[in-house]
Amino acid sequence: MIERTSTMFKYNISYSCYINSSAALAVFKNDKIATQCTVKLVSRDVKKSIVLLTCNNITDNAGRNWAFIFGSKYGSNQTIENQTFIITLEPFPLKNLPSFDITLNEELTSASIFIPHCGQIAEIKYLILHCQSNDNENRSLSDSCTSTCPVKSDSVYNISVVRLPLPRYNGIENVNDTFPTDQRTANIRIGKGII
Repeated sequence: MIERTSTMFKYNISYSCYINSSAALAVFKNDKIATQCTVKLVSRDVKKSIVLLTCNNITDNAGRNWAFIFGSKYGSNQTIENQTFIITLEPFPLKNLPSFDITLNEELTSASIFIPHCGQIAEIKYLILHCQSNDNENRSLSDSCTSTCPVKSDSVYNISVVRLPLPRYNGIENVNDTFPTDQRTANIRIGKGII
């Protein structure tokens, strides 16, 4: 892996053979050539060739696995067999999210927390909510990016959204490492029905 962001990656693939040209090679996504990807032969000799894959403008996949097939445009040939690769794109940083939306119920006993665009960070299963800094309960977020916290009037809360460690694939199908935990906290004061 040379470079990776939430919308692109650059990746070297080494082959223990001579590749004459990259013109017949391509990246395939959903059985079609991925037009946002380029293939460049960067090094070759009789015993080894290195191909650079660059894929840009990958949308709606931050913090997710982007699986693709790399190989020949014309089916398997004797030099290169089509092979599946998985790259986990960089998750969207929590610090870049807009502010949380917090709505109290009429009795001031619970707060509905909405995390705007949470689905753009990573898969929702890797996101949890803590209702207070000393809260050990991991509250999951719904598909609509909401969760609920119990609250009391005249109290201050440090509500945190946490992205758990995220498995990071670097081209092959086993997990090599993880993206570390990320966290963002919003402080709210509840008193007389005002946040």
